[in-house]
Amino acid sequence: MATSVINIEKSTSAIDTEKWETGIDATVTNIKEVKAFVDWRLSIYKENGWKGFNLWESFIDDFESFIRDILDNLGKDRLKKIRDYLRKNSVYVWKEARKLIADGLLGTILELTPLKWPTDDPTNNPTLDLLLLSTTSV
Repeated sequence: MATSVINIEKSTSAIDTEKWETGIDATVTNIKEVKAFVDWRLSIYKENGWKGFNLWESFIDDFESFIRDILDNLGKDRLKKIRDYLRKNSVYVWKEARKLIADGLLGTILELTPLKWPTDDPTNNPTLDLLLLSTTSV
């Protein structure tokens, strides 16, 4: 995990992240800069160790200007990294085979309150995700 945070810091160090301290309007920013913003915010989440409500609150604040087209342009690997990080840290993001990751993230962004983990969905078990968190690193 430390190596990935260092790599993200190196990739964003050439970009002035200070301008993002109050957020980003992804609808009027070029996609290269939006990708750097996403990577930087993930590194901030990891550095601070936010989980649950604190992570959800920061995520929706950071990503409130993201629309479906912008999420699609981030690429599936980056979207998977975001979704999996959120889920492993107790933020529910809808996940289903053959469904777009962007749709799950957009659903989380648009909700006014954190989504509850469905009791009838075995793939979305927060207890299992917490166990995975303790045995793997992101």
